[in-house]
Amino acid sequence: MTPWRVVAARIAAGDTAGTLRLVTSLDTGGRRAVATELPRHLAELKRTTDGWWEWRAQIPALRVAGAACLPGPGVVANWLYRRDFGWRDDHVADAGRILGVLRRRPEPWRADLARRMVERLRASQVGAEIPHWRIAASLIRETGIEPPPNDAFVVGWLRSLGAAGHAARRPDLERLARDPLLVRLLPRVFDLAGLGSALFGAQVDVIARMVHEGLLDRAEILDRVVGRLLADGPSALPALTELHDRLDPTLDELGERVTDYVRLLPAAPLTVAEAALARLRLLEAGDRLAVEMFAEAAEALASRPEPRIAIALAHWIGDAVRRDPERAAVLEAAAHLSIELREQIAAEYGPAGSRVPCDGQGAGVRECEPC
Repeated sequence: MTPWRVVAARIAAGDTAGTLRLVTSLDTGGRRAVATELPRHLAELKRTTDGWWEWRAQIPALRVAGAACLPGPGVVANWLYRRDFGWRDDHVADAGRILGVLRRRPEPWRADLARRMVERLRASQVGAEIPHWRIAASLIRETGIEPPPNDAFVVGWLRSLGAAGHAARRPDLERLARDPLLVRLLPRVFDLAGLGSALFGAQVDVIARMVHEGLLDRAEILDRVVGRLLADGPSALPALTELHDRLDPTLDELGERVTDYVRLLPAAPLTVAEAALARLRLLEAGDRLAVEMFAEAAEALASRPEPRIAIALAHWIGDAVRRDPERAAVLEAAAHLSIELREQIAAEYGPAGSRVPCDGQGAGVRECEPC
């Protein structure tokens, strides 16, 4: 019986383990014979059945046979990415078998395949494992090549990071920190166009804990988080705000980024603006916020339409002026607020209330300055 007939019998029986044993024992001629017949076998299956679901038990064996016997990286990539092979009952087991036979190939060959597989990755539904990601990621790790730019590859890594979950212990975090993909992909995370579909509580928890454990560069992560919040403006992600809060920046770290927090105030979503305001209030209460920054922040907040922001601003200005009467100069920003809110601000100020400006139409608050 020819090598192909023996292998074909195992494939037809859905015997993946038997197929794996056979194809890994073949010589060059045997692998060439199987490689020649595999496409014909698949074409015959498609011709004689109504769809892949009728021969889905053969899919794992077909995949491993192709990975072991087909000749070039491009041919193997095309075979693994066949739409007919989309169904798999166990991604982990499938990846393990495929990688086992691929490791018999020369490293340059595997590096070529790694690039091709990364380039063809497509992000699947939110939270689901991206097909072929495990294989592509392992090949990148083992060959040490720089992964080609593809957001789906970064999303897949971020999802795998979240899989560690809230139960991850120090050894688990250390293992994640040793992953060669981390240094290559973590910076790309904060440039992802689809970050909102990949960054959730589990990922936030793991990243924050790795920072607190000293396994990630704290300053770099803070800079990237704040930078992405600024870049997204009105579309800034609440998950990034959660990560920022979990990092719990010190007053020194806040002071180094004070301009960024002020720049977040005018256009960021409400939750992001409130988070930035909370950090600025910490700086101001610690006498670490320059009067000019205080005035700019108050003006930015006064231009926002949300009552919650206006009320928070009223309380902040009142607290700040009681600590430092010189800050009453920023009351000019209150001209953007409603009369009712300016009255609340005036009530907060005490004696400084006489300096609250009017609304431009002669309606004053306390001893309003002339319009």
